[in-house]
Amino acid sequence: MGELRFTGRVAVVTGAASGIGRATALHLARDGYDVALFDMTSQDCATRGAIEGAGGAARAFRVDVCDPHALGVTVRHVLTTMGSPEHLVNVAGIEVAARYWTRATRTGAASSART
Repeated sequence: MGELRFTGRVAVVTGAASGIGRATALHLARDGYDVALFDMTSQDCATRGAIEGAGGAARAFRVDVCDPHALGVTVRHVLTTMGSPEHLVNVAGIEVAARYWTRATRTGAASSART
């Protein structure tokens, strides 16, 4: 994996199956982080395979980060199986932003953004 400057440290990356999330997870793993991969698509995502194939450590978790209960269960699982994360990189995709925006506009939280 290259120079392992952060061996034994844990990072969580949301949206880790593709795009910026995948690139971020791969970069953290190259630096030696054990990476918890959060994504809605699959618990056995290709990002995990790429990290492990290069000698890194990763665990994939299928979780909807907009579901507080599921997220809490998953975070507790990370804490017990991987340890306490030092970093959270939240790059979950557009669907998360769309759901937040929908909730915010329903509750009036985004009223200052409306024209």
